[in-house]
Amino acid sequence: QQYNVARCFQLAQDISKLKQGDMTFTEYLGQLRALWDEWESYTPVVTDVVTLQKNREEEKKFLMLAGLKPEYESLHSQVLMSLEVPKLSTVCSIIMREEIQCQIMNPFNQTEEDSQAAMVSKQKG
Repeated sequence: QQYNVARCFQLAQDISKLKQGDMTFTEYLGQLRALWDEWESYTPVVTDVVTLQKNREEEKKFLMLAGLKPEYESLHSQVLMSLEVPKLSTVCSIIMREEIQCQIMNPFNQTEEDSQAAMVSKQKG
């Protein structure tokens, strides 16, 4: 179970990061299909609506975690290493609390984009 959770998360990251780049569309699609096939091997075919909804929530959770900023890497581990992976709403709450705590601890911490915008504004003015 624990390996499956970690591997599904890794697959979600790989799928979200995969870009066509210099590959032909056929090559790109082949790589994407290989990732999709492996992803599907971890999610059994179900007809039960409750299980289907649970699987969809888990997919959303993995895709959301995969798209987070690198600063949240420790939260990835915390969530994925839990004996029982928390619900999507719980994971969202954890991330929001962490973000608020970081803002409180570093109220003057600007993002790189904010700093660049301020520099451009100074240069124009």
